[in-house]
Amino acid sequence: MGTTTSTPQEFTDKRKTIKIIKQLEEWTEKRVGKIIFYSNVNNWNTFTSVFDVKLFNKEHIIIIIEDLKGNIFGGYINSKINKIDAWINDPHAFVFSLESKGRLKEMMKFDIKEPKYGFFMESSSYGPLFEFGFGKDICVHKKNYSTKSFCLQYSFEYDGISNALCGKQIFKTKQIIVIEMK
Repeated sequence: MGTTTSTPQEFTDKRKTIKIIKQLEEWTEKRVGKIIFYSNVNNWNTFTSVFDVKLFNKEHIIIIIEDLKGNIFGGYINSKINKIDAWINDPHAFVFSLESKGRLKEMMKFDIKEPKYGFFMESSSYGPLFEFGFGKDICVHKKNYSTKSFCLQYSFEYDGISNALCGKQIFKTKQIIVIEMK
């Protein structure tokens, strides 16, 4: 009988993990705090997802996504997440690429162009889990629909880089880690 781990799998190696932590802390000007959601432990299925409950009324949130191709990317919401099924305005929101499988030379941050569409957290019902950007720059669907997750570049500044986050428009989520920055 297998055991369930309550800590996230190492994305790559320890040196890479330390480098990622330092980069996230530099970008947010905050320290890495506690993990408040981990998809390998917490429920993110349609109708039973606890994602919205775990993030509601939190602020300074980093969401890291790893897809099945090994891309590691995500977004940051600075504002308090005090709405469900509504856009959260955040002039400090950004999306990022931490591992691009060689497409980008380094980890990159992409600032928001349309702050009124910073972040959208869905309820536990049918549909996406969350979105960054009105153009659905990152749209992650719930676990039982995770093959429908996608990245469409619209609300953030990508400096002419195509498919910066996951290498193509559609991706399948391997894991999601949500960290509350302090």
